[in-house]
Amino acid sequence: MNNNEIRFYLHNYDNLKREIKHLQKALEEYRKMNISGIKAQVITGMPLTHSNTSKTESMALTRIDYIQELEDEIDSKMRLIRAVDAVYFYLKEPKRTIFEMRYFITPMENDIRKPKYSWKVIADEVEQTEEQCRQIDCRTIRGILEKYVTFSTHK
Repeated sequence: MNNNEIRFYLHNYDNLKREIKHLQKALEEYRKMNISGIKAQVITGMPLTHSNTSKTESMALTRIDYIQELEDEIDSKMRLIRAVDAVYFYLKEPKRTIFEMRYFITPMENDIRKPKYSWKVIADEVEQTEEQCRQIDCRTIRGILEKYVTFSTHK
């Protein structure tokens, strides 16, 4: 995960939570599936010579790999949410307003969503320069990345 990926997920934060729920449901359904032909292998002293053994093993390994990929993706996205929440909780003004306007608040006009706020609008709102707002954003994103990495190492 890098700074730009974090920004991408922040711009789609609500969708990130929905995506996690969707992945969890897909994982649950996939685990329930009964793939015909995948059976537990009988362990004996003699090697199996059945012609479907390699196909069955391949299917089982593919299934295990897919399950692991889903679990890893869910874990990664949940760690990102925890990292964002941990950093966001401690933001003070004007950092909190800058962060909210840039990533969480979507302006509305006549019940139609508009693009997120520009740096100019944010800077005017918090009475800072655009450059100061960008620097605050960079430090906040860096903090989220550090928390994300910390959560990754403490599985």
